[in-house]
This record gives sequence, structure tokens and C-alpha cells, in this order.
Amino acid sequence: MSETDPTVMGRGRQDPVSDVPPGQLDALPGDVLDRILRSVEAPMKLQIVLEPSEDGGYTVTVPALPGCISEGDTREEALRNIEEAIRLYLEPLDDREQYGPNAEILEIAV
Repeated sequence: MSETDPTVMGRGRQDPVSDVPPGQLDALPGDVLDRILRSVEAPMKLQIVLEPSEDGGYTVTVPALPGCISEGDTREEALRNIEEAIRLYLEPLDDREQYGPNAEILEIAV
């Protein structure tokens, strides 16, 4: 989502639910309601490791997300890049076909 997307919360951006008249939230199409609900979730906090690279610039990793790594020429660029990498890493994929026909997808809380 872009910085100008009005459905993005935080940093002084508009609250998308405030534009919906009272009692009308359930009348929205499913995809619109889903976008609104996703946009008002509390932000996830992840610890990252920012290291100066030997060749210049910075490398950033996310210990909680194996393989989630990025880099940038400056500290600011590296931080912007890792935010995008985290979003892509966590983006849901609709690839149930990769599992066998009897596979179940479940969620557990720990």
C-alpha cells in the first residue's frame, strides 16, 4: 500500500472506518470490508538486526522470519527495504495446490 492510500492506518493517516455511516459496515462488499479490517489491525513489532556491510551500506535481517533479509546503501534505505521485505514475507499466498489432497491447514496459538 502506498503512503497516500487512505486505508492505511498510523502516522496521522485517515481512519477508513470513520467514513462508513453507522450501521453500514456490514453492507460493504467482502473485499472492501476485508481491506478495512486489515488496515486497522495493530502493527506487528519485530526485532531486526542492522549491520554495516563490509562493502559499504547496510544489511538487515529479521531473526523471527528466517530468510527475511534486505540491504541498502544508507541506514534509512535499508530500513525502508526491510519493511517491504517483511510485508512480502508475511503476505498470504493462495497456493493450497502445493499440498496433498488430504492436507489440512490449521492455526494454533502458542
